[in-house]
This record gives sequence, C-alpha cells and structure tokens, in this order.
Amino acid sequence: MPAYAKAACPDLSTYYPGNQPDWSGLEQQLAPLLAECLESSEFFALHGAAQLNSGQLAAALESLERALLIEPDNGAARIDYAQALYEQGQLFTALEINAQLLTRTDLPPNLQPLLASRQQSWQALTRETVYQLDVLAGYDDNLNGGLDSGQVTLTLSGNPVPLELNPEFLPIGGPYL
Repeated sequence: MPAYAKAACPDLSTYYPGNQPDWSGLEQQLAPLLAECLESSEFFALHGAAQLNSGQLAAALESLERALLIEPDNGAARIDYAQALYEQGQLFTALEINAQLLTRTDLPPNLQPLLASRQQSWQALTRETVYQLDVLAGYDDNLNGGLDSGQVTLTLSGNPVPLELNPEFLPIGGPYL
C-alpha cells in the first residue's frame, strides 16, 4: 500500500465496535472519512461491516468488495463479504468463500467453530427435497381423437365419394386419470 494512503487515513482502531456496537452510528462516523481512506482496505472492511449490520446490504457489498480489491487477504472483509452474499441470496458463492476461510492458517481459534457452524447451516440449505404428486382426472367424450361423423367424403375427379369409417375410428367416451 502506498505510504501516502496510510498517512492520509487516520487510525481506525478507535472506531472498532465494542461488545454492544451501534452499527448505524458507526457507519455515520465512518462516512466522512471516505475521501481520506480511499485506499484503505481496513476502512472499507469496517465500513462494510457497519453497513451490513445496519441493514444496508447493497452498500455493504460495495464496501466489502472494495476492501477485498485493495487487499484480497483481508480476513475480516472476507467473513463479512460471505455473510453479505448469503443475505443477498448468493448461497453457493458465500459457501465457497466461507470454505476458503476455514482453510486459512491465520484464522483466530474462536472464529473456527463459528465459521464451521455457518458452513454447516448454509450447506444444509443446498439439500432441499421436494415431493410432488399431480393427479388429473375427468371425463372426455372423445378419448381416442376420432372423427365425429361416421363417414368421410372424398372428392375424386370432382365427384364426392362417401366412405364409411370403421367403428374403431369413431369417438370413444369415458373417464380418464
């Protein structure tokens, strides 16, 4: 990261939420710092987390994507990005990112069970079994698609020639299932 980018963006450690975070308030506090922190992955990860947890899904996705473009190995951004993708309905992409997170060697021990549990619950959503039975019943007076009249008239050399139909070609009515 260029030296000027780090120098321009203030220390963000004072903005990290405590045990009872006010995500909307944090998002409002971070918004004015955007111009100063355009090249800070840490800023966009924190801003994206605040947006995600305050219900601004589209904005959160954009911020988290920017954080990952600046620093692809930003673990905090990846964790929140997977959650945002899941909430947007992109289950398989979220599963893939979460699986990649589980293989990281620098993952804090307290996050391992949380991510594994999340992976398991998301994976369960991919196995949906649906049973459907359709029954159609009714009555038709022409099950075989036969002609309505008992004869067919052909015109040969301008003269009508009536032909009697075999009884098996006449309409047959009955119930169907």
